[in-house]
Amino acid sequence: MVVGITDCDRHFHPSGLAVCCDETTADFKFIFQSLVDGATKINLQLNPEYLVSDASNAIPNGFLQVFGEDKILIICWAHMCHNVTKKIESLVERRFQDEVKRDIDTLQICSSENIFDKTKELFIKKWTQKGQQQFVDYISNQWFTSHKNWYEGGAHHTPSTNNALESFNSVIKKEETCMYENGNRVLKPSTTIELRQWTKAYQWAKCNLQVTSVKNENSVTYFCPANEEVSVSQEDILNVTEMRWNTFDQFKKRAFKIWIVTLPDNKENWMNGRCTCPSFFKEYICKHIIGLSISLKYVGPPPSAKQVPIGKKPSRGRPKLATRALLID
Repeated sequence: MVVGITDCDRHFHPSGLAVCCDETTADFKFIFQSLVDGATKINLQLNPEYLVSDASNAIPNGFLQVFGEDKILIICWAHMCHNVTKKIESLVERRFQDEVKRDIDTLQICSSENIFDKTKELFIKKWTQKGQQQFVDYISNQWFTSHKNWYEGGAHHTPSTNNALESFNSVIKKEETCMYENGNRVLKPSTTIELRQWTKAYQWAKCNLQVTSVKNENSVTYFCPANEEVSVSQEDILNVTEMRWNTFDQFKKRAFKIWIVTLPDNKENWMNGRCTCPSFFKEYICKHIIGLSISLKYVGPPPSAKQVPIGKKPSRGRPKLATRALLID
């Protein structure tokens, strides 16, 4: 069994390895307690707030017995999706299967617990009315109650899958060893912004979209148009903030017309901003946070991010360091 943490660049760092003959609660309690004991020996206090795992009850039970009950348990979206897809194929009428999958994908990008809790009831209502009661009972009992934190808004700055761990575990199983480049692994305390993200953010900032803002005590909330929208209406804002949707299809239409960005007052902490868009939950940063910070002059983009014409995607590979020399026949 492998245990580890991910940093703000979403890189996996293994912190524990155990060889066990079983995968019971006692086994996982042992490995978690061993991590605590090991950290204590080097004067570190280990007290994680989140656990990302599959739907096995043994893992969270062992985790909670060591670290306490006041923790957030995140269910790996990849495992959830794999299990639910099999049930869709066996419990849902064929003509509805693709639509059910799309609706679950939409549920997964809910940005908060309140939105998820309301929307899952609309999901249940929709598919009950369409006669898929057997599947509704399954997903309600298995994924809407005891294992519900598989949506993006379950926790901020936390991966929605444990794919990084599974990949690392696969290397151990296949190669029986672990290779490190340069002999070291570095834990990133903040997110690294890649050139593609700078470029997208700079282009988004230059689109002159209509953004509405509201001042809070220690931050400012910005309401940004999403997808192909160019402006934000008060009705759009109220639809999202007050969750004005009465059906699941209405939720899909209204909930994603705007993205809500919150930036701290201190411009030096702009990277601590939050957004409700799916990219933020997956990468801990997004073009909306970066783009607003560029517009507010909190930060300047690198020159290479400005070289791509507005509306075009950057070409693959590293940007050229110099232009071609003048050629004369």
